[in-house]
Amino acid sequence: MALYEEQGPDANYVRDYMYKKVHKQYFVLPDLYINRVLLTHIPDTLHSAPFGSWRGWATFGMPTHIGKAIVVDLDKGLQAMDKLEHLLPCRFRANLRQTFLQ
Repeated sequence: MALYEEQGPDANYVRDYMYKKVHKQYFVLPDLYINRVLLTHIPDTLHSAPFGSWRGWATFGMPTHIGKAIVVDLDKGLQAMDKLEHLLPCRFRANLRQTFLQ
């Protein structure tokens, strides 16, 4: 068996991969929030077993149940941000978005 079939990505690699992927869609959310969601669903204690080998990762990518859970939590963050914007007076709404984009 080849090395790429025996070893696979670790949790840090998968978190970096997912951050690059979800940050494009959820760029409004703070990086700290995105990283916290990724760390919740892909903890350091999660070894390469759920991600399989490098060959499996290249073929199948992220396990579906983990990817869906990440998207659900990020969507909750967007909804919370929208609610927060509606509670703020108009003059603070633009500042809120600018703060998160910096």
